[in-house]
Amino acid sequence: MPFIGVDLYQMNEQIAAELGIDEKTKGSLVRSVYYKTPAYEAGLRQFDIITGMDGTTYDVREDLIEAIGKKSVGDEVTLHIIRDGKKLDLKVKIGDKNKFPNLAQQQQQRQ
Repeated sequence: MPFIGVDLYQMNEQIAAELGIDEKTKGSLVRSVYYKTPAYEAGLRQFDIITGMDGTTYDVREDLIEAIGKKSVGDEVTLHIIRDGKKLDLKVKIGDKNKFPNLAQQQQQRQ
């Protein structure tokens, strides 16, 4: 099952205001990055905002998750992110969620 290893929130005006960025910013806020996952290895950080992937904009969190799910394990994608108010591109290799059996336990501990 393709994944990158993050928990995401849908961006909204309130979150944007708290982060001190344009309130019209759309995308997915990285709530957490799981240890040793592809996102962790690529340097994705908590509070990064993913605005798109491979040149396509994803305003809605579910659309981004669906797009990642359509990739193949081992594919390299470019995530378009905002970090500390700056736009960056970050290369991430799509991983296999089945190779992270402790992920469900980590998710439960964070809730």
